Amino acid sequence: MNKRLYTRYFIERLGTMQKKINAQTSSSDLQEFAYTSKFAPQQKWAFAREIFETVLLSAIMFLIINVSIKSVQVDGISMYPTLHNSQFVIVDKLAYVFSNPQRGDIIVFEYPLNHSVDYIKRVIGIPGDTITINADGTVLVNGVQLNEPYINNMGNPYGAEKITLGPNQYFVLGDNRQESSDSRDWGTVNRSLIIGQAKIVVTPLSDFHFLPNESSVFSHIPSP
Repeated sequence: MNKRLYTRYFIERLGTMQKKINAQTSSSDLQEFAYTSKFAPQQKWAFAREIFETVLLSAIMFLIINVSIKSVQVDGISMYPTLHNSQFVIVDKLAYVFSNPQRGDIIVFEYPLNHSVDYIKRVIGIPGDTITINADGTVLVNGVQLNEPYINNMGNPYGAEKITLGPNQYFVLGDNRQESSDSRDWGTVNRSLIIGQAKIVVTPLSDFHFLPNESSVFSHIPSP
């Protein structure tokens, strides 16, 4: 009798334990399912937000870079020895937002006879200046002859001339005077055509350098 009661008790005990195990398992499964259901959308939203922020930041950076700088490839030898053919130059498009080009600056501008083409030259004269170019290539600004250490050749294939610049007019020359098509050939550059100031030679990497400031060449020029 005692043995039967013990067996029955043991079976009942096993049944009770199984129910508890089933209940705990079901509860755990439900909790895990609830957690997963609740967490998954948050994960997806965080991932989507991260992608959106990355794209937005990239777009902003692209806009800033596109507005502020431009890469220009030198075509030809008109600026030799300062710039060489096929070099890439970084142009600061914001350089003249709050100021104007100065004598000695190397600028990039739309070619006055074809605005789809960009030229790169050095500013020699600013509005109001009187530029005199002799037959031998010597240049005078407001009556003072320039001593230009950056030029390659003093030649002047275009002949002597004298011009006084009007408002918003800039007189530009290439550093390789004998081989340059510039203001001696097709006239002055209007302020509205100037894109920016050339600042850095970036490629080839062996030529990487900041373009020197040549303002001292013009420091003794009197105001127009």
